[in-house]
This record gives sequence, structure tokens and C-alpha cells, in this order.
Amino acid sequence: MKLISERTDVQDRIIDYLQSIGWEYVPPNDIQNLRAYDIKEPLLIPIVKEKLEELNRGIITDENVDEVIRRLKLLPANLQGNEEFLSYLRGKKTVYVEKERRERNFKLLDYDNTRNNRFSITKEFWFEDKNKRRADIVLFLNGLPIVIIETKSPVVEEVEEAAFSQLKIYNADLPELFKYLQFYATSDGIRLYYGPTWKYESKTFYRWKTENGYKLENQIKTFLDSEEVLKTLEDYTVSLSIDDEVKKYILKQHQRRTINKIMGRVLTTEKNKGLIWHTQGAYKTLTMIVSAKKLREAPELENPAILVVVDRIERESQIYQNFEAFGFPNVVRAESKEHLRELLASDYRGLIITIIHKFEGIP
Repeated sequence: MKLISERTDVQDRIIDYLQSIGWEYVPPNDIQNLRAYDIKEPLLIPIVKEKLEELNRGIITDENVDEVIRRLKLLPANLQGNEEFLSYLRGKKTVYVEKERRERNFKLLDYDNTRNNRFSITKEFWFEDKNKRRADIVLFLNGLPIVIIETKSPVVEEVEEAAFSQLKIYNADLPELFKYLQFYATSDGIRLYYGPTWKYESKTFYRWKTENGYKLENQIKTFLDSEEVLKTLEDYTVSLSIDDEVKKYILKQHQRRTINKIMGRVLTTEKNKGLIWHTQGAYKTLTMIVSAKKLREAPELENPAILVVVDRIERESQIYQNFEAFGFPNVVRAESKEHLRELLASDYRGLIITIIHKFEGIP
């Protein structure tokens, strides 16, 4: 009888599946070489430099590339630093271009052309910070650590909880690595779970499901598909700042499907309405926020006016606070029927939150 092994039956299978969908496997010795054999180095510096200059021709050069990397390294090793790094990943940061004597936005990733990015994986990734720890699998985008995978043998008791607890320990012990990692996955070779780094709560620990629910190959190839990973970084990782506390979420599958269907309905069909049904506790507000963000950013819509209509005064206040907590630009709350009428008449290009009763008497 063959004994089930975590390494051969889980870790190596995951790496095989990832290689089959375009991830490049880099053995531990080669990763160490890219880290200049420094166990405290989280970045694959030669790849980071190469991709920075390649994706930002004329903006990032040999003269300023080291300054960009220095800024990445100086990010605080906490949730706020992790959130700021996501802003870097989303192209929201600038660098001074001496030739043009002005600041220019630069890219760490190319979201428009997936093939312009380098997707790398390694296993047995040792890192030293507060303690010395070994990560089972780490995924790098353009030399930047983005995802950590913790593998367990399916014969371990309460395997999901064991992997989840171990990742919490790693996060506490290795903040200089985890300030870059945006989300994690765990697997026992049967199921795949995932969640946001820095926020380890049972309500943000989700199972990734496919039609054949217990076929790990399907789960890995959909959740860690290169385009899906880019979408997770660009759109499906959400931070809300409420009462001086930052909450972080990775959107679930039903939310991703909903957002894609909304965008498809608005942009590509003649139909001009739709209905989405969510159960209670399905994080409807997060779905609404990201949908509104994507609608606002769609160039075809030319910065549209977006209305969020609710049926209760307390819900109006709650939705407004959530959009504010997300940092959504140009949010206004209709204070009265007259105010709503003025906003609509002025062709206000932003997001309007209103209770449905304020439409009374409007043509």
C-alpha cells in the first residue's frame, strides 16, 4: 500500500499543474542565486529590474530603477505596507523622469497583456526575519512574491485549520516577506482554500470550488490561472478602512461572476437591465463597490454617473460609509428630493447614493 506523501502527492502535483498553465518552475538553488544567496531577500532582484525597465521604457532606466526597488524595500512590514504595495502593483505610484522633469506613473505588472509578465514558482522557499521559516510554494510575478501556498497531507486531522494556523504563524514571523504577499492558498491535495494575507479570520477563509469539486487539477488551473491571478490583484482584492482599522478581502467566486456579468451586460449587450440575487451575508456591498469601480474605469462609458438606490435610511448611511471606507472617488449622498433632482439635472459624473423615496415626483 502506497503511503500518501505531502511532497509528492500535494506539493509536486500543484507545481506540475501550475507548469502546465504557463508558470515557470524555478528550483530552490536557482531561486537562491536570484536572491544573491541572501535568505533575508524577498525579491528576485534581477527579474524585478528587467521587467521594470521592459514595461516602462523611457520612464524607468538604469539611472532610477534602483530607487524604485529601494522604495519597495522600505515599505513598512505591516498591513498598511501591504496595502501600499498593492497600490504599486496597480500602477498608482509615480517616479521622477529626469529627461521630462516630471513625475510619471509606472507599472510593475501588465494587466492588458498577460504574456508581458513573468510567472514563476518555487518550492521550499527559506526566509529569515523574526524567525527562520520555510514556505512550501511561493508564486512570483515579475520577480515579486505575490502568493504563498501551504500544503498538507490529506491524512492530517483537521487539515484546513492546521494549514490556516501555520500561515498565521508565518505571517507573524516573516513580515518582511508577507508585506508583499497579497493572498494565500492551502491544499490537502483534495480541496483548495484561499484568503487575504494579514487578515486571518474564518469569515475570509474560503474554499475555491469547481464543477468537479474534488479534482485538485481543476481548482488549481482556475484559481491560479495567470489571468485570474492578475484580476485578483487588479480588482478582486479589496481594502476598507473603517474606524482606523483596515479590513482586507479577496472576493469569492459568486462575486467575481456577478461583476463580470454586470460588465458584460452594460458593455456588450443590448439589454439594459438585470437582476442579481444574493443570499444574506454574501457581501453584496463589496460586489457593488467593485462593480462601480470597474464601470467608472471603463473607457467606453466615459466616466458615467452611477446610482446606488436603497430602500432604508440606515442602509443609505451604511452604503455611503462603505464606499467612503473603500476610498471611492466622487461619492455624494442625495440629502433630499431637491438635491437628487439637482444632481441628475447637472449630469453629475460620480456616484450618487440615495434612498428610493427621494425619486418621488421626478420625471
